[in-house]
Amino acid sequence: FHHFRHRQEAFRTVFWQARSSFEARFGKEGALAFDSYVYLVKAFAAKVPGGALSGFQALCLGIFALQLRLYELSGYCPPTGMVLLECFLRFCSIYFADSHALEGQRYRSYRYSAIDVSLGGRLLPRMRKEWRCEMYNMAAEVQLQTAYGERINIAHSIVPEVVCTSAREAMSRTCRLGDGECWWR
Repeated sequence: FHHFRHRQEAFRTVFWQARSSFEARFGKEGALAFDSYVYLVKAFAAKVPGGALSGFQALCLGIFALQLRLYELSGYCPPTGMVLLECFLRFCSIYFADSHALEGQRYRSYRYSAIDVSLGGRLLPRMRKEWRCEMYNMAAEVQLQTAYGERINIAHSIVPEVVCTSAREAMSRTCRLGDGECWWR
């Protein structure tokens, strides 16, 4: 139970650090963009078929996409929640792809790299090949002095092919918001 609580608190810390840094960088508009982005990422996860991506997993991937600062390439300053969602979807469509146009991209994919959402986000070499993909809060695992085989893989149930296809489909559609709902057409 202690380990569970520690991991939960470590995730809260990563989440609030991401939100706080976005607010510090872009002010109130940044905080609003972050909050809407969280909502949109969770709405996307709810649309991924077959439970291939949970809301929590999507949120962790979403934080990692923010840590990569992909939004800086968009030219929007401050970025909106929709711009952040597009960056997230592009990241998912490349990271979870089975084929890559550039040789260097292959090594930054789920087949070769694990995601670490701690310490500002980074890619690590894969650790356990029995998982389809891997994502950790490595700082929490190190603090807990977790044995190599006992580290909690946040991405243990992600189905990469389904997430990639869903992200590509979502990018080809228009996202509509209204009455507290989010849908793609």
